[in-house]
Parts: sequence; C-alpha cells; structure tokens
Amino acid sequence: MKIIKSLKLKFFRKNLFLYFLLPIAGILSRVFFLEKMQSHWDGPDYTIAIQHYSLKNFTPSPPGYPLYIALGKFFSFFTSNPHLAILLVSALFAGIGSIIFFKVGEIIFNKTVGIIASVVFLTSPTLYFFGITANPYGILPTTASLLAIIVYLIVLRKENYGFLLGIVLSFAIGVRPQDAMFLLPLAIYGFIYLPKKDKTLAIIGFLGSFLVWFIPFMNLVGGINEYLRLILPFFQDQAKPSFSIARFEYILPILIKGFSLTLGLFGIFVIYFCKVVLKALRKPKYLTRSRLNLIILFLLWLLPSFLFNLFIRSDHAAHQMTYLSALIFLSSYAMWKSSQKYKVILFGLVVFLSLFNLYTFFRNRDPQMVKPYVSQSYHYSEIVKNNIRLSAIISYIKRNYSVKTTLIETDPEIFRPVTYYLTNFNIYAYSSLDTNSPIITNTVHFSYHWNYKLTVDKTHSLFIPKNITTIIIIPNNKNYSFKNIYVEKVYLSANAFIYKFDVKATDKYFLSVHKIVRE
Repeated sequence: MKIIKSLKLKFFRKNLFLYFLLPIAGILSRVFFLEKMQSHWDGPDYTIAIQHYSLKNFTPSPPGYPLYIALGKFFSFFTSNPHLAILLVSALFAGIGSIIFFKVGEIIFNKTVGIIASVVFLTSPTLYFFGITANPYGILPTTASLLAIIVYLIVLRKENYGFLLGIVLSFAIGVRPQDAMFLLPLAIYGFIYLPKKDKTLAIIGFLGSFLVWFIPFMNLVGGINEYLRLILPFFQDQAKPSFSIARFEYILPILIKGFSLTLGLFGIFVIYFCKVVLKALRKPKYLTRSRLNLIILFLLWLLPSFLFNLFIRSDHAAHQMTYLSALIFLSSYAMWKSSQKYKVILFGLVVFLSLFNLYTFFRNRDPQMVKPYVSQSYHYSEIVKNNIRLSAIISYIKRNYSVKTTLIETDPEIFRPVTYYLTNFNIYAYSSLDTNSPIITNTVHFSYHWNYKLTVDKTHSLFIPKNITTIIIIPNNKNYSFKNIYVEKVYLSANAFIYKFDVKATDKYFLSVHKIVRE
C-alpha cells in the first residue's frame, strides 16, 4: 500500500470526462477498421508465434517480442482466431496510448498541450495503421512516453518513483527488447536523480518484473545459451553502422516519410524550436536549471533512436516510433505556444490538421485497384485492397490446386501473408524477379508448414522439384513477361491476377526482373 500511495497519481481527481472519452475514442476508432487479412511481412510472424513460438523460424523475428506475444496469447483465450487476438492488442493500446499522451503532455506542459498530443496520436496515419494491423509498433510510443514522464517527475519534480521506473523499463523492454538501446539512457538519467533508497527500489522493481517474463521466455526458447545463439547473428547482421553518403541518400526519404506520416502538418510547428535555440544562444540566462534538465530529457528521448535510424537501420516509420513520440509532444507544445493568445484559431488549427491526418490515412490512393499492393504505405485503402485481393487469391488456389503438385512463387511484398494462409504449399519469393538491386537480388525466401528459410542464389535459376506439375505466380499486380512458356493469366477480385503454367521436372527457368524464361 505504501508503494501505491507514494505514486501520488491523481488521474481521477480532475479531467474525469477525458479519462473515459479518450480511451473509448482510441479503441472504437480502430476496432471497426481492423485488417481482415494479414497485410505485411511481420504480422504473420507475430500471429504464428501465438500458436508456435520459434525464433529459429522467425515466428517472431529475433529478439522475440515476448510481452507483445504474451498479450496476443491472452486475447487468444477469448477468440479462436489468433490473427484477431493480436489485432485486439493493437486496438487496446490505441486506447491506452491516447490517455497516456494526454497525461504526459499535461504534466510536462499543460492540459491544452496534452489534448493536442492525444489528438495527434489518435489521428496520425502511422499510429492509426499500427492500431488496426498486427503490429507491436503502436505500443512503443506509449511505453517510451510513459518512461519519459516518470523520468520527468523524478528529475524535475523530485518524486521518488524508482520502483515504477524499474517496472515500466522492464515492460518496455519486454514488448520489444531492442528498445533497450533507445530507452536505457533516459532511464539512467532518471535513476541518477533518485535517492539511495529509491535507487534500490528501482533495481528491485526492474529485476522483479523482468524475471517474471524473462524466465518463462527463456524456457520457451530453450534457455539462455540457445537464445544467444539465435539472436547474436541477427544483431551482427542488422547493427552495422554506415556513415556513407549513399546511406544518407537512402535513409533521408525514409526519415522524412516517417516524420510526415506520423505528425502530418502538425510537424510544421517543430520549426518553432529553432527560435528557442536562437534565444538560448543569445541569452544564456534563459537556460535555467529546470529548462536545461527538460532539454536533456528530450535529447535522451530523441537522440539514441534517431541516430540508430540514421546510421544503422530504418526500413520505415515503424522503426522510428521512439523519437517520433517525443516530436509529437514538442510539436504539440510549439503549436500551443505560438497560438495560445488566439484560442479560436488554435482550436480551428487542431481540427483542420486532425482532419488532414485522417484524410491522408483514409484517402483512396487506388480507386480502380489496379496498382501493386504496398504493405507499409500507412494508407487504409491499401489494407482494404489487400483484404479483397488476398482473400480471393487464397480461396482460388485452395479450391483448385493440390499442395503436392503445385509450387507457388510470390512477390516478396506479400510473401509472408501468402505463407500464413497457404501453409501446406511450397512457397518461394525470388528477389531477382522483383529487383536488380545488388543488395538483395540474390536472396530467396522459402516457406513450407510455417518453416521459413532465407537462402542465396546467384544463378537466378528455378529448378522444378520432383512431382511438381504446376507453377502459380502471385505477382502482386506486377505484369510479367514469359518466354518459351504457355501461361494462363487468371483475373480475380479487385483486379488482382495470377499466372499459372504447367511444368516438368526436367524444366529449368531463368529469372530476371518481372521476366521468366524457360531454357
């Protein structure tokens, strides 16, 4: 009871209406738009992990997402559909995140900033996407923000929240273990300011809650030695820094897209901090101790994640959630600060920019449904297109083809969703059919019975296994050309199409970008 009292959390003493409205808005705005079919690479991995946890088969990918999968497992007790179970985790944290964002903004700045931050969270295209797809990334802004506010209360308000600091850090790492790289500097900053007694409580809180999930997790993966054997090659491959110009040219559009699709036009207000920096440089007295501590807090919140994305790895906005969550609060504060004297204009801006965010997410980018599907586009119309197309393709193949005599080649973009539904088929994704990029053109993905393998083939040749008489190409609506092959093009719903042709075991095929030649 002493620990509970020491938290001094006054969540229900004021703003009671918002504490009910925001979570309900977060959950209801997502739950009616949940994806019906697996829509991206990682989603099937998480869903399969609920039923068959195997880091070896990348279900899920290392280092494991233990608490995220555990939450999905919990919801699976209430539904026979594991995909729906993992989606309910996303919808739940849309509700939790909306109230956390409000409270963090209110405590650090004021109530208006909290409301703006929550509105950005609820309308952001990327966060909307994470709330209706099988993704852990919608949880990350919430855990990062929750840790940041505890550190804020410890450092700037001298609250003794060591025990809570340890628990929240443990939970954040349990959701996505690699986030320890981004959150530990922030946690250490808070830890330094704790009294000796609360430092002990912080360690107890962290170790106690950490062991609660870590011991079962180690038992699940086969022990600590097996776990390290599986994850070390992953980190060695994925954590190679690059400081080249080519890297900068590659990553800059990804970072800009992540920023624009997370904050939308709200992000314009980040420019306000250029004025703050200039003022601090001209007037050093402006940097009071409390302001300096707040600046350090935000730098520790922003920089580790941003630098990792900039120099090591970032494929899309999902990897940028830690530092983007901090930018949501900064842009919300800047918006309030620059418009606080004009409340009507501020209200109008919030409404307009929120509607713009929603328009960006829900705008139909392909009304005729003729373009290839893009899994990480963060647009709802792509999810709808995938729901219709993938469902039609899966149903058609299951009805008409035998798993024993059919080989399936699919576009890498939709490889994992296809393997989730066509479990018993031999399924390949040759990167050479999709790109001539020297980085990935030689890679070949293979799946059978949810067993995944990644191999390298520099010959770009397809040999026909014994007993296979039919090849089906699922090209993700990319037109292929064929030479020396009689091919039938089958049209399905939403203008989706597949190719199919008969083969013999002696046949050999050469693959290049969107082209197959029988030799």
